[in-house]
Amino acid sequence: MDHRKLSKMDNEGIIAYLTQIKGVGRWTTEMLLMFCLGREDVFAIDDWGIQNAMIRLYKLDRSDKKAFRDDLLRISQKWSPYRTYACMHLWRWKDKSPVTVVKKK
Repeated sequence: MDHRKLSKMDNEGIIAYLTQIKGVGRWTTEMLLMFCLGREDVFAIDDWGIQNAMIRLYKLDRSDKKAFRDDLLRISQKWSPYRTYACMHLWRWKDKSPVTVVKKK
């Protein structure tokens, strides 16, 4: 992996290039794009946390996989060209524990 070579490639080109490596899939490459290469418009559609957050926020139904993926992509298009930041917010929102309010007596 040559950083200079990768920096000249678009996201889909990098995904195609790196997924040729045994054991490296699309999700792994998307994480590399987000966290190592600083790409701002990456949507990790296969990330379980992203999917679960979007199910809760947008009341999505996962039973029809194709329709579910189409819904995820349709919604994520609104966030372009900053989908990486949207993913980060979704992860943070999903992991946030509910706030407990304690009333003083």
